[in-house]
Amino acid sequence: MSRTRMSVKVLAVAVGFVGMLGFYTEVRADITPVFTGVTGGPAVFTFSYTMGVGTLESVQPGPGTAPPASTPPGVGTAGAAAFSDYVTIYDFTGFNGTETHPAGWAFQSLLLGSTPSLTSPTDSPTIANLTWYRTGALITGPATITGFSANTTVGSTITNGFFTSDATKNAAGDPQNGFTVETLGFTTVPTPPVTGVPEPTTLLLLGSGLAGLGLWGRKRRREVQA
Repeated sequence: MSRTRMSVKVLAVAVGFVGMLGFYTEVRADITPVFTGVTGGPAVFTFSYTMGVGTLESVQPGPGTAPPASTPPGVGTAGAAAFSDYVTIYDFTGFNGTETHPAGWAFQSLLLGSTPSLTSPTDSPTIANLTWYRTGALITGPATITGFSANTTVGSTITNGFFTSDATKNAAGDPQNGFTVETLGFTTVPTPPVTGVPEPTTLLLLGSGLAGLGLWGRKRRREVQA
């Protein structure tokens, strides 16, 4: 049985912020990164995640190979992918190269991807994506996996960001058993810093300069009148 792309299932999970309306629309997820909090500071902050594996689905290690930038459809055979099942968090602003993951997982960071073949979320070519992929034994859902985190240098404020994941259908007797199941949804990432706004020191210097010019102009006018 060819291992083909079963579906692209959209998981709309918006994190509720103060003053914003949070919403949650679930379509049975595959591997879902759930934000569990931010710690650290003042220069480096750690964003932590728990991975949830959906019912009747599994996370398989394949040959333990990291997924490419864009995962092709129809690779390998059912239950034996050419690359491992994985989850990617897009555009993790300020990533400093430091992350953690539990045993049986590996990590890679790309500027673009890894992206399932049937999805095309907005993905900045200048901001790091975080991909964790399975290298250990098969995980059968439902399951919750803790111990994932990544560090940022841009602060502790949060915003919505994209994720994608690739898992394997695990339902005996189902004609799609062993097929790849892909998810596109929202998770939580660091808020990018605001650009183009002068720092307070700059504003203070600018204000002092303008005040000085005003006093100089008044003094010149008095000298001319005298």
